[in-house]
Parts: sequence; C-alpha cells; structure tokens
Amino acid sequence: MKCYNKNCPDHGEFDSCKRNCTDICAAIQTKPSQSLGISTKIEVSHELNAEEPMPIQNDLPAVWDLVISDMRNRDQIGENRYTTRLQPFNGRDVLVDAYQEALDLVVYLRQAIYERDNKKEISNG
Repeated sequence: MKCYNKNCPDHGEFDSCKRNCTDICAAIQTKPSQSLGISTKIEVSHELNAEEPMPIQNDLPAVWDLVISDMRNRDQIGENRYTTRLQPFNGRDVLVDAYQEALDLVVYLRQAIYERDNKKEISNG
C-alpha cells in the first residue's frame, strides 16, 4: 500500500511510513462500497492542496459582479417556482437544504476538476 501524504519524509510504501499519516493512508485504501456492493478506489491529487499563485489582474468582469447577478436571477427563478421569495421560518429545514446543495456542489466541482485534468473523450455507445 502506498503512503499518499506528500508531507511525509518516508513518502512511499505505507510500511516504511513513520509519521502520522496512517489515517490519510488508511482513508484512501480500496474500500467496498456498501450501497453498490462494488470496490472503489479514491483518487488523491496532491495538486488540489497546492498553494496557488497570486491572481493576475485583467480586463474581464469581476467574479463578484457575476455572482451577484446570478443570485438575483436565482432569486427570481425561486420566486417563480415557489410563488414566494426565500424567507426565514418557511417550514423547511434550511440546514438540510443547504447541506444537500453543498453535496451537489462538491460533486460538480470534483467532476470539473477530473474532466480538466483528464482531457479524455469517451464514446457514448
């Protein structure tokens, strides 16, 4: 089994790893998926934890302005769909709603990272 802790000086084989990376190493082993009954391997990318360079200024729109515009649009979509704008004490569990949205976000982000890093086209049939 490999040690995937890039900060470990014994980075390599798990048995030679003498640091506190055993939890990390154990977490990325092949584990059976309880829901699907299949074996899965978690892919670890050290680049996802690397420091990013300072941003380079350019003439493109500020992302904050894009997000604010998107938020206004989502507010309108929500009002059209639910016939009211989002308000506190609306009878829903906001933590569950937010958590479910966050799970969706994480999956989409990981898909985008994988597709960016593995520019491989697949055939659908």
